[in-house]
Amino acid sequence: MESTRHPLPPELARFLVDMKNYIELPLYFYGSIQRSDFFPGESDIDIAVFSENVPSTLAQLLHFLKLAKRRAKQFVTRFANTTHVAYGYKIVYTVTLSGNSYPIEIAVYSKNDETAVRSDQNKKASMSAPMLWLLIILKYLYYKLQIIPSTTFNYIKTKIIDHSIVNGHNDFVKVSY
Repeated sequence: MESTRHPLPPELARFLVDMKNYIELPLYFYGSIQRSDFFPGESDIDIAVFSENVPSTLAQLLHFLKLAKRRAKQFVTRFANTTHVAYGYKIVYTVTLSGNSYPIEIAVYSKNDETAVRSDQNKKASMSAPMLWLLIILKYLYYKLQIIPSTTFNYIKTKIIDHSIVNGHNDFVKVSY
């Protein structure tokens, strides 16, 4: 989706519009920003970009964000219940504006993978109420009470999302050089 379920702070919205205009491609928001388990100021904002020329788009994003090439991590994902495999790059970045920090993750995919990726993202956006409650409780324990280590948080979150939503799990592999 090119819009978000939760409103973005105006300064962050301007930054993302500038980024979108710079790369001349739409930004698609997915993840908790499209669900009820989003914790403003805590949850990251997941963004997908689909490009006819991934290396060029990646270079533009890195230039816009003033990041070194090594900050883009290549990955491969195979979607649950399908043989489709998508390759891409992920950039983890924190936007700091007026003293406020906004964590974002940008995934850059080939335009050829757009249908499969967006279908997978839409399945995760329409999560059942019990699964949403589990994520909200988990995130409250992690973000607000800080009683769960990040490795445990990420493991449980992945299990809830992958196994409970799509009846399977996506294989996601970071490729190291």
